[in-house]
Amino acid sequence: MINRTGEAVTLPTSNFQPPTSHGLTLIEVLVSVVILSCGAVAVMQGLARAAYAASVAEQQTAAHVFALSKMSELELAVRRQEPLKPQESGDVRVGEQTYRWEVTAKPISDDSNLQYVSLVVSWSVGLRNYAHEIVTWLPMPEKPS
Repeated sequence: MINRTGEAVTLPTSNFQPPTSHGLTLIEVLVSVVILSCGAVAVMQGLARAAYAASVAEQQTAAHVFALSKMSELELAVRRQEPLKPQESGDVRVGEQTYRWEVTAKPISDDSNLQYVSLVVSWSVGLRNYAHEIVTWLPMPEKPS
């Protein structure tokens, strides 16, 4: 550039440089923390549901194993020619859970030598009630002649 007197004038140079990205702004950090928090909450809810489902499955397995054991006792009583009671019930504690069992036995018909046997095992967890039922037919004890 030339001034009024005709001399060449140089403009002072500035040290201005456009900003370069060497980090994150506060808003970017906050947004990423919110996104990660939402993901962590979803993962924790999934883990809680999985733990509850595992607990219910464990209780159902215990009820099923107890029901099979009780049904085996009933079958053994029939093999020993012992008559089954029409109604029988009781409670059993497995771990920290209490299970209630109820047996119903009744002849299928007057001329049949089979009896209908139903075994229901029930339990509660909080406000929810669960039940497991096994139904079978067993021979009637032979009547002495």
